[in-house]
Amino acid sequence: MPRYQRVKGGNKTKKSGKRWNEEELRLVLKLYISDGKLKIHENNPKLHRVANIVQRDVRAVENQLLMFRNL
Repeated sequence: MPRYQRVKGGNKTKKSGKRWNEEELRLVLKLYISDGKLKIHENNPKLHRVANIVQRDVRAVENQLLMFRNL
């Protein structure tokens, strides 16, 4: 998998700036729970798959995982 390239100012998707719905949060939480030792990093292919499913940026999914970890 090619290395993730950051865009200055952040990537914008059609859901940028919109609240996460319950189904999106469930998918991210499911990823967090299923992989107890998940490396929360923008180059993780599992993060990319979930980001594609929920149509969000990889960094947004990464941030949600970090929030779940802090809870």
